[in-house]
Formats: sequence, structure tokens, C-alpha cells
Amino acid sequence: IEAMGKWGHSSEVMACLGELANHRITKSAIANVFETLHAQGLLEGRVHRRHISRAVAAHAAVPTPFGPVVQSLEVDMNLAVDYKCPAALLWYMCTISTSFADCCKSAVDRAGNDPLRYVAYNDGIVPGNPFRHEGGRKVEAWYWICVDWPTYLIHRSGMWPVFALIRHTLVNAIPGGVSHISKLMLHKFRIFEEGVLLPHPSGSFMMRCVFAGFVADLLA
Repeated sequence: IEAMGKWGHSSEVMACLGELANHRITKSAIANVFETLHAQGLLEGRVHRRHISRAVAAHAAVPTPFGPVVQSLEVDMNLAVDYKCPAALLWYMCTISTSFADCCKSAVDRAGNDPLRYVAYNDGIVPGNPFRHEGGRKVEAWYWICVDWPTYLIHRSGMWPVFALIRHTLVNAIPGGVSHISKLMLHKFRIFEEGVLLPHPSGSFMMRCVFAGFVADLLA
């Protein structure tokens, strides 16, 4: 973001987006996005893959009252995986986006004394070509969302916070597999039942949230 300069005319941006539509959403694809924007003269400076990696690491390590955004989840005695702490993520997002803080506070105000509701979602993802027979790149993804947020947010897949991404082969090696990870995920949301204190420009507010169900596709 620091490398982004002034955007050109809207027609130039649309032409650039047409080319970007051919890319897959992987780390390499993100780097290609920046390369394309730079080639079109829509970026000042140059962004390398290492810049993206450093930015990801910096956001993951941001300290919050609930610990860093990305933490370690012990799935058994010999294995731990990374996950995004839901409370820490919400706190951090409210500090960097007043609009998001407004969204959360408005939902709390509308609910009155009732808690908000969240749902969890699990699905398999294959980066690149999803029709490849070789499943070595497949990952299991766990998401969640507060169903009391505005509909326009719920309808945007990018607004479903990611809880964890774990390689499919690794999940299959864990006793209980997807079900075990899902159980551990719900345990991490227990703090929402008591309430988490989130920052807002007008003053901190308490957000309580209870489990409202699991969403999954046919296979899951």
C-alpha cells in the first residue's frame, strides 16, 4: 500500500482489471497483480514478494489485548498450526478502520441487550486450478462471520474472516480431522459469550456473540 501512487483515469484502471482477472489468488498472483499495476504506470516504486511477506508478518504479529492477531493452535500433542484469533482480529480491524468499528458498534446497538450471532464455515480450497486431480495443494479453510453485520458485508466473501487454513493432507493425519479442528475453533469463540471490549472513536463498546450454527457445502 505504501508503494501505491496516484491512480490513472478510470478507463486505464478498467483495462488493467481486465488483465488481472486472469490471475489466481495465490502469493505469486498477488505479486503479479502489483507487477501489472506497475507496468501500467498505476504504481510508484516497485513491490517485491518479500515486501508482501514482510507486511503479512507485521500484521500477523500486531499485539492486542487478546494476544497477537495470528496465534498457535495446538491440535494434538505433536502438532500446532497457525490461526487468526477472532477477538484479536476484530480489535485490530476496529483500530485500523473506523468504518468497520462503526459497523460492529451499530450491530451491537441494534441488538440492545441481546447478543449478536456468528456462524462458522468450512470448505476445501485448491489454489490455482481447482480441477487438478493431484490434491497436494488442497487446503481446508475455516471461516466465520457475524450474521448481524449488514447484508452487503455478508454477501462479500472477502469479509468472512479466516480462522485457519490447513493443508488437506495434514488434516487427514489428525485424529478427528475436520471435526476436531472445528471443535477447537468453537472453543476459541467462548470469549465472545462473555463479551470482548472493542475500540471506537466515540469510546470502547462491548460486543457479545453466540454460536448460531455451521455452514458447509455438500462435501463438507
